[in-house]
Amino acid sequence: MVACGPQQPKPTLSQRPEAAKTGQALPFTPIQQPLSLNGLTADPCRILNREQVAATVADPPDDVKATPRSDELGIRCSWVQWGAPLISVVVPSRTLTNLDELAKYHEKRAGNLEPWAETSMYGLPVVIYREVPGPANCDVAVGITDTTMIHVGLVGNQTHSQYWENDPCGNALKTTEFVINALRNH
Repeated sequence: MVACGPQQPKPTLSQRPEAAKTGQALPFTPIQQPLSLNGLTADPCRILNREQVAATVADPPDDVKATPRSDELGIRCSWVQWGAPLISVVVPSRTLTNLDELAKYHEKRAGNLEPWAETSMYGLPVVIYREVPGPANCDVAVGITDTTMIHVGLVGNQTHSQYWENDPCGNALKTTEFVINALRNH
């Protein structure tokens, strides 16, 4: 017997993405191998390719909307699809522009960014925290120079990517890994 009805779209990825590789915590400054923002500032929505959007937002990514924006708060792109998490990659330009500022903010407002964890990725200092409370949300900040960080925010809206079911921070870390690799290879 043959089933009728709409067919499920074919996924872009053939398997679940690997978890991001992290290391021990590093000092926020000095950044030993700073990265250039050229690959992000020219067109922030090109920092993630189709496969990476599939790995972090929705697979297949056909209905994912990428929205670039540049204003007084910074340069960013947000990727969203109904029923999937919203992911934003931001280079802040007004407040909390580097990891030292973020850490000072965390100290002044104890508990506001909890849980707070420091780690590293490819020799760069990384902080994992929650700016927006809730188990489906996660934020990752990576220092790319002594004075600049990139913020990756994930707002789950009570949804999860199919590859990161109950691990929004794993998803945000994987997005961060994609961004770092894109900047390193630009």
